[in-house]
Amino acid sequence: MKTLVSTAFMVLASGGCHHTDIMTASLDGAPWNGVTIIARYNRETSSFAIDGWDAADPNPLARAIGFAVTAPEAETYELTPGQGLGSVSIGTHYWSTTLDAATGTVRFTVLTPRHAVGTFMFTATPADRSTTGTKMVSGTFDVHY
Repeated sequence: MKTLVSTAFMVLASGGCHHTDIMTASLDGAPWNGVTIIARYNRETSSFAIDGWDAADPNPLARAIGFAVTAPEAETYELTPGQGLGSVSIGTHYWSTTLDAATGTVRFTVLTPRHAVGTFMFTATPADRSTTGTKMVSGTFDVHY
């Protein structure tokens, strides 16, 4: 496993793509399916990011799952505090791996300048005072950008 450098940036999918992107997960044991998925890979910095919502945006009650990593090649990378980022948001509540005791991994089986396939899993902790508990996430992705 490699350790990651934290990346935090907003991403937008490029237009004109004719592929169906897939992002599915288990969120605290319940099924989650991405309806709106945004993915981006920056070849210069080897930064990959993906965000998915289980409802058409904008929906204030949508459950969102995302992560960002520095991934120069297809293999497994750790999401640990300060080194990678995994997040969950539900309404106005937010959980993140950047805080205490949050861990996880992202595994790429395919990573090219236009296509990524892999798995992810992480435990996220509350990122604000109004949020409680932890969120356990595990899932798969197959995206084009």
